[in-house]
Amino acid sequence: MFEEALIDILLRLDAARSQALLDDCMLIGALAVGTWGIPRSTDDIDFAAVTSDPAKLAQVIGGEYKVGGPGDPLRGVIHTSAGVVLVQLVLLPHRLNQIVFADQGAIDLSGRKVPIVSWRSLVILKLYAGAPQDQIDAKGILDVQKPTVEDLQGLKQIAASLGLKLDFEAIVGKLPPKMSELKSGCKKRA
Repeated sequence: MFEEALIDILLRLDAARSQALLDDCMLIGALAVGTWGIPRSTDDIDFAAVTSDPAKLAQVIGGEYKVGGPGDPLRGVIHTSAGVVLVQLVLLPHRLNQIVFADQGAIDLSGRKVPIVSWRSLVILKLYAGAPQDQIDAKGILDVQKPTVEDLQGLKQIAASLGLKLDFEAIVGKLPPKMSELKSGCKKRA
């Protein structure tokens, strides 16, 4: 069901791209968490998307655009569906787009390369979202990926630039003891 839904939405996104309505997009959310961290159930497919005309993009893919309101950390979200599966195209703030789209990968789906957020950028997105499940996801990704000291220092720098340093340090503090040598490389020295 999810594979068919993913192929369906990817075809619609390709059509939008061919009309110059979609600059870039990549998988985020639970499908990305399952790729880089600990798989969990989900009832939707989430993408980060870059577009200069979200209302027109929504129209072309058969969705509805909701502008982010005052105090909303997102520029907006396009809601649509692929069969019975809900699909969200999340429009991130410009600074966050610069960070996450600079570091992406791809997964193979039926012979097709599908862009996906990197595990590092996914940790940042999860910290940015800030809900309890997002914190669990971020910790799970770090547990599975076993980042190097350099990875953790880079993540800490990015998190700090977005005002998420304390959130990052809270997650790093929850890593298993076997990673204690990595945690010490990221702690502030007195």
